[in-house]
Amino acid sequence: MRDFSGSKSSLNTPKTTPYLFQSRHGVWYARVVVPKGSYEGAKRSELRRSLGTKCHREAIQRSWRVLEELTS
Repeated sequence: MRDFSGSKSSLNTPKTTPYLFQSRHGVWYARVVVPKGSYEGAKRSELRRSLGTKCHREAIQRSWRVLEELTS
């Protein structure tokens, strides 16, 4: 099945975990998009944090803690 969205990360990430993506080296990252009007002076449009694993299952488990940190 081919994905027509043009995004590389969508090929590696199941639809149930849209906040996870895998680098070209196989390491999983958690990603949170920063809304444009959330606060002024935001230098980034998204926040990313390495989960330090190449295992998708472990990345899902680690992502809960990391996403909590990124969204607070």
